[in-house]
Amino acid sequence: MALFFILSLLLLSVAINSFAYEAEREIDRFQVIWNTPSLTCIKRYNITIPLARYGIKFNRDEAFSGDEVTVFYSTQLGLYPYISTENHARIINGGIPQKVNMGQHFAKMRLDIRKKLPKKNFAGIAVIDWEDWRPLWESNFGKKTVYRKLSIEFVKKRYPLIPAKRVRDRARHEFNKAARKLMLQTIRYAKKLRPLAKWGFYGFPYCHCDLIGKGRCNEQ
Repeated sequence: MALFFILSLLLLSVAINSFAYEAEREIDRFQVIWNTPSLTCIKRYNITIPLARYGIKFNRDEAFSGDEVTVFYSTQLGLYPYISTENHARIINGGIPQKVNMGQHFAKMRLDIRKKLPKKNFAGIAVIDWEDWRPLWESNFGKKTVYRKLSIEFVKKRYPLIPAKRVRDRARHEFNKAARKLMLQTIRYAKKLRPLAKWGFYGFPYCHCDLIGKGRCNEQ
């Protein structure tokens, strides 16, 4: 009986250690990236955060953008179309994706990427943070309804005689098609220019309360 008890303890110990090892391996697969400009904390308050001790990756000098992670905002990558809400509303780069000249967009992208990611072998995370409108017509509500209105006006200007229902349907189709094209071609071109970087859009995939199954968005 004593021998059986000892063997049971040994087996339990092995099982626990095995579980702990597997758990540790799972944790190792989850990489934390820090891009808070925390150098200010050191300079102003003499507070140091031991990021390296916990395996957290961070930019040199704990800068917001750098060798590990860089963020591109609305004005920092190509000709992203949007409506500025600072001071008075202003239409920037046509305001809606339907009006973007892709050739000019790519030309500015080249300059912007060379500026923020000068090294061609950059292998960190590159985040495209475009939040002014959403790439699905139905998701632009509230303050973002203005992008629907601009799209409708764009159709009316070109087709003044078509019925109101068809105007809205055409505006919806054009917006969705152009938004998809802009986002896909932007990230493809970015990957072409810096192929080692891990490119992605901030906030996406964004299910917008349309989650199906476990951890999957609607195919739209």
